[in-house]
Amino acid sequence: MPNNWKTYKLGDIADFGYGKMPKKNLLNTGVYPAFSGYRKVGMYPEKNCEKGDVIVVARGVGGTGDVKLTKFDCFLTNISIRIGLNENICSNNYFYYKYLRTTLRFLRTGSAQPQITINDLKSLDVSLPLLPEQKAIASILSSIDHKIENNLAMNLTLEEMAMALYKHWFVDFGPFQDGKFVDSELGEIPEGWEVKTIGDVAQVNKRSLKKDHNYSEINYIDISSVGTGLVESYNTIAADKAPSRAKRILKDGDIVWSTVRPTRRSYFLALGFPENTVVSTGFAVISPVKVPYAYLYPLTFTVSFVDYLDSRSTGAAYPAVTGKVFEQAKIIVPDSEILNEYSEIVSVYYKKISLNLEENQTLIEQRDYLSPKLISGEVRVNKI
Repeated sequence: MPNNWKTYKLGDIADFGYGKMPKKNLLNTGVYPAFSGYRKVGMYPEKNCEKGDVIVVARGVGGTGDVKLTKFDCFLTNISIRIGLNENICSNNYFYYKYLRTTLRFLRTGSAQPQITINDLKSLDVSLPLLPEQKAIASILSSIDHKIENNLAMNLTLEEMAMALYKHWFVDFGPFQDGKFVDSELGEIPEGWEVKTIGDVAQVNKRSLKKDHNYSEINYIDISSVGTGLVESYNTIAADKAPSRAKRILKDGDIVWSTVRPTRRSYFLALGFPENTVVSTGFAVISPVKVPYAYLYPLTFTVSFVDYLDSRSTGAAYPAVTGKVFEQAKIIVPDSEILNEYSEIVSVYYKKISLNLEENQTLIEQRDYLSPKLISGEVRVNKI
């Protein structure tokens, strides 16, 4: 630690507040996201956390000890703790980057249900450079993150464009209105098209980490890291230390859908990920074989498909579906000429999505290389 750094007890430079349990009758009635620390769980009429506040996940499976910056004014639920830092001593952004990778998981107590308390946080020793250096370090790292976020936002726009074209062609049948339509079990469809199941045109959950790899480490994606069409983060871990639920290897073009609470629409398209990327058993991995992923992917988040998953979910607390449910889903399959024409058009969108994801991976590697060196003082800001 450089000589001009100073060590504080976190309790001496911050105040703390537990999030609150949202009232059921008020959930989904307001304008503020109700945020658990893992994900948005609804909307709420009041807020107890400001955009840019530091929070630590204090309870739950898989993320207890993770430190995050809130991206919006929100109602923080009782799973997390807000840390109100004295910003004359410690920058919020600097504190976030200091514990982004190392986390505060070492403060956890309990085995069946790990937790972190405010008293645990108060006793934490925090070594800090002077405030201007903190802000400079955070500025360097946040500039990388902003580029990553911009790429992700662009990808969402590209996906929306692809979905709009999919809907025009295969939901509204816009280009085919002058042709002949025939009855099917899914309604009227253009003549020559067929009704099949996803299992007829794709494989579901066929690649297993235990059988099909020789990786020394894996990039692991758990369900807590996935939102609507977006992977927010993944952990690189030794393959022999991987949790038992880390089983499903991804390949480019795989469609990954949450099997738990599927109506929350936790899904993404696997493009641009390293070849040793593995997802948990909380996902179904759909690997297109006889149709392009550019066709099958947007099909899986149409309203009718989500309704199908919802109708077959079982379990009260955690409604879930099996991989077999995905295999048995009935879908419309156009003839190959139409599929190829459509795929050629939208492949431009997905190619750009893939390039953005590849760039993000490089940016993440740069950030993760620089971050510990800057945070520890091994590399000083004036040397960059």
